Amino acid sequence: MACLVTRCRGTSSTGYPPLSKVVTAVLLVMLLVVSIASTSYSIYYLTLRGFSCSQHSEIARVMDAGTNKLDGPGVKESEAAKEVWRTCERLKLNPGAIPRKKDLQMLLYHTLYDDKRKVTFCYAAKVGCTNWKRVFAVLKSGNESHFKMPHMQLHLRANGFVRYLSDLPYEDAIIRLAQYRRVMFVRNPVTRLLGVYRDLLAPRPKNASSMFMMNLFLRDRMPNFVGRPLKPSDVNITLRSFLNIVLKVKNPHAMDEHWQPYVANCLPCSMRYDYVGKHEELPQSADSVLQGLGIHDVRFPRSEVDYKDKPIRVDSTAKRYKRVPSSMLQDVWAQYKTDMELFGYKTPTDLGTDGRTTTPEPDTLTEFLRAV
Repeated sequence: MACLVTRCRGTSSTGYPPLSKVVTAVLLVMLLVVSIASTSYSIYYLTLRGFSCSQHSEIARVMDAGTNKLDGPGVKESEAAKEVWRTCERLKLNPGAIPRKKDLQMLLYHTLYDDKRKVTFCYAAKVGCTNWKRVFAVLKSGNESHFKMPHMQLHLRANGFVRYLSDLPYEDAIIRLAQYRRVMFVRNPVTRLLGVYRDLLAPRPKNASSMFMMNLFLRDRMPNFVGRPLKPSDVNITLRSFLNIVLKVKNPHAMDEHWQPYVANCLPCSMRYDYVGKHEELPQSADSVLQGLGIHDVRFPRSEVDYKDKPIRVDSTAKRYKRVPSSMLQDVWAQYKTDMELFGYKTPTDLGTDGRTTTPEPDTLTEFLRAV
């Protein structure tokens, strides 16, 4: 009788295990299959993105929302940074998705770091990056004379005045990116493009330094432009010609770093930044983040001209764009549409011309135009 009871409890009347045990076993097998498939897909996905399997954990840490960062003084995630992340979600830009390895390597190339304060800073050209490099040079050396260092000397990486994540072994760079506070600053793309044009190509009295920069710029970016070095009399490159260069490349990840969109330069929809500041609010916004990081002995460099776009500068912006066809400007703004939406800038609708009332500007650098 005891044997019969035991049989009834442990098996069905046919001698097979109860149905519940069969279902449980099937579910366990299914979970195991799903787990293996998920792991295999992750490895396959990372391989497609250019990563090795051994880098999976490091990359996962970088994609973390920021809750596992090192203890110590640091800015709390700013409201602007939270809004950027929410906009990434609203625009369905795959927030937190693992970027391609070459895009992540480019991010490391544009990221400064400081081990003592445990902070990383992704810089973008023409967004106060020279002064930010001065700040990090002072943080590294403690020597405030770096605030007065010529910008050309500061930008030469070989001088070693600032630390770049790209200078580190890849795994060490990834660990810092995962654990340190992340900061980035942005600027209205409308004025940022003008900044690039004005500093590198705009017609103005040329000195030896500006001509050196222009020759270097054209040599590196215009393969068809070769020959003798330019003289000031050779050069009258219009804003319209420059915007033609900007429009040549549609993929933001392949664009020149001087005007590359922030969405590709700093990967704000892959990396969750702790602080996102605006160039227009400098220097107060920079001082705020430095204070939040516990850096009380260094202030962001002041400028004789306020960073904020004053009315006279707004008028200058409109004047610069006046001779550019509106249709071209619409194409340009389309390339920066995501940046404008992510960081709260409005797409301008009142710049440019319909092309019927304005005489085109002369452009004496015909070789340059042919290269474009």
